[in-house]
Formats: sequence, structure tokens, C-alpha cells
Amino acid sequence: AKCVHYYFYFIDPQFGLCYLRVPTWAPFRLQFYCNGHNWLARQLTQAGITYIQLDNAFANISDIAQAQAIADRFPVERLHETLDILAAECCPVLKHFGVTYHWSLMQLEYATDIIFRRQDELRPLYETLVRTAIHAVKPDHVATFLGRKLTGNYAADLGNDFHTRVEGTCIKHHMGPVAIKLYDKQGLILRIETTVNDVSFFRHHRTVEHRDGTHESKTASVQKTIYSLGAVRELLTAANRRYLEFLSQL
Repeated sequence: AKCVHYYFYFIDPQFGLCYLRVPTWAPFRLQFYCNGHNWLARQLTQAGITYIQLDNAFANISDIAQAQAIADRFPVERLHETLDILAAECCPVLKHFGVTYHWSLMQLEYATDIIFRRQDELRPLYETLVRTAIHAVKPDHVATFLGRKLTGNYAADLGNDFHTRVEGTCIKHHMGPVAIKLYDKQGLILRIETTVNDVSFFRHHRTVEHRDGTHESKTASVQKTIYSLGAVRELLTAANRRYLEFLSQL
């Protein structure tokens, strides 16, 4: 028989609209979703910073520098506390095992938005960029955007895709479990977005603990724990920036 899953949708005071996916079979692996734009909107309100939010994007922010500083301080510890509370409320069978959950990263999306004042300013620029980028971006470019070097023995999926949907067009460059996309939001925002399905794709300098208990500081794959969010944010910011610099040359 198939495992039945329950989806609990709710509006959290800090993280906004979220859901928790709860299976009815062991090992009761939970899945949580939230959108950082909703969390940031609540923080901006508390800080007295005015903004205009369209869906999951900001069309205007009175103090963008301060908003970015707030976004960079995303509270992982508070997220961890919220997840533990939700697990106890929505998966009561947990108390019978006397254990707690280890929260790891399943999928992340990090966006860099460029806000335009009018749609007629973005429209011609966007059409030119996507039509040119689909031909100009080569496999080695995609690897460079993501901080990797393309070698002859690379065997995973890599390439470009161009999609036309009801919302508009979107260009995507993908390399294994990571993709970087370009599309417009509401005709006012040019969004560069990197999506990660496996954060261990990226490497950074960190302390590594060996099985014998010793520690070593070296370059290693990003750990999947939610406490890697800060490191992943820096890596994805750099990826978006490299892609933006490439587009500026076009």
C-alpha cells in the first residue's frame, strides 16, 4: 500500500505561509517549506521600513541596504526552534521514540532581484537578454557561474533550457543538482535565481571532524544541516553575481 501523507498549511508569525508534510509510516520523515520573502516582509514591518510586495518579490523598498542586511541575518536558530515545535504538534508519534529530528536542507532557492521603475523599461532589455543568453552561454560558462571547473570526465547533466509559460519566459542553465535561472516577475523585476537540490555540490573552507576525533580546516563539501544556510547564502550570492556580470557584458 502507498504511504498516506498529511499536509499542514499554516501562517507562522515569523515565517509566513508554510507547510509541514507528515507521513503516516516510519521513519516519519518530515518536510517543511517556507519562503524567505514572507519572513523578510515581517521584519521590514517591524523595522518601520516601507515596501511594496508583489507575490514573492518586492517592487519597492524604502531602504534596500537595510533590507539586505536584515535578509543576511536569517535566524537559523529560531527556524530550528520552530521546526521542533511543529514536529511535536503535527507528528505526535515522535514522543514514543524519545528522539529528536535532525533538520537538513532538501532544496534551496536564492534570488537576486533587480527592480525597474516601469515595465516598458524592463521588457525590451529582458527579451534581448534571454534570446541572446540561450545561444551565448556555453557549458564551461555554466560551470564558472556555479564556481566549478568543467573537466573532461564530468558525466552529469549539463545544459540550457528555454521555457515559455503563462507567466512568461524563463531561461535555465543547469549543472547536475544545481540550476541558475533568469526570468521577470510582474514585468518589473529581473530575477536571477539559483536553485540547489543537493548543497554538497558546493565546496567551501570549513572545519572537518574525522572519525578518530581530530579536526582539520580545509576545503570540503557543504554539509546538509540547516546551520549551513549562512555558507550556502554566500555561495549562491556569488553564483548570481557571476551570472549578472556575464549578462552585463551582453
